[in-house]
Amino acid sequence: MANASQRDGRRRFIRLAVSGFVAAPFALATGTARAVDAVPESDPTAAALGYKVDATKAAGRTDKSATCATCNFFSGKSGAPDGPCSVFAGRLVSAKGWCSAYAKKG
Repeated sequence: MANASQRDGRRRFIRLAVSGFVAAPFALATGTARAVDAVPESDPTAAALGYKVDATKAAGRTDKSATCATCNFFSGKSGAPDGPCSVFAGRLVSAKGWCSAYAKKG
């Protein structure tokens, strides 16, 4: 028969395991939501690249047709209001936005 310390160890293990299984879906959902957040203009990388949610307000933009939707780094669906950008590690950018990393789709 098991002694008291073995029983306590098993009980502790079971409690931790159950807690982990209960918490796992919440942790995964939170991580997923964070990965697809929209990039704000105040983000340090966005600010360094002059990213603007509205391309018409971007000071460095010279080509009027240059928007995130027409950029090689943008992988959003055609006509979608936003989509993932590889410059921002797959985070969402506005399809009507612009930054200095713009490279016209070829």
